[in-house]
Amino acid sequence: MTGAKQHATLNRLVRQLQRIERSKRRDYETAKAELAQASALCHEFVAAHFEPILNAHVATMPARTLEEKQILAQHVNAEMRMLGVTLKTDDGEAAILRARPGRGYTDGRFQLELVGANRTQMKSSSKLFPLQLMGRPVESDAGEGRWRDRISLKPSRSTSRD
Repeated sequence: MTGAKQHATLNRLVRQLQRIERSKRRDYETAKAELAQASALCHEFVAAHFEPILNAHVATMPARTLEEKQILAQHVNAEMRMLGVTLKTDDGEAAILRARPGRGYTDGRFQLELVGANRTQMKSSSKLFPLQLMGRPVESDAGEGRWRDRISLKPSRSTSRD
C-alpha cells in the first residue's frame, strides 16, 4: 500500500470512528455493523504500516535450515495473530506461512498456504519471498464454530468441593 493509500485508509477510519461517536442510534445491529467496519479499516491500516517493517525484520532472521525456517514461519504467524492481520497471496486471499521439507531440499522450503479447509499451497521457495499483509478477513460461521470448540469452558480440576 502506498503512502497515499495509507493516508486514505486512515481518513476512512477516522470518518467511521467519528460517525460512531456522533451516532444517536445505539441498537445492537447498527452498532455491531459500524464497529465491524471500523475494526476492518483499523486492521487494514495496521497491515499497510507493518508490512515493510515485518519484511525488513524477517530479512535479518536466520533461515538456512529447516528448523530456522520453521521458527521464522511460527514467528511471522504469531505476529499476524497478535496484530489482527494476515498474510495474503498475490490473488488477495488469506494465507499462512509454513516451512516444510521439500523434495530434494534438505534445508526445507517456505510455503504460503491458503487459510481454510483445503490448505492449498500457493507459493513455495527455498528463500523467503516478500510477505504481503492484509486486514484479517471476517471468519465464516464454520470458523466461529471451530473457535468455540477450542475455547469451550472445561470443568475446573479443583479438588475443593462446595
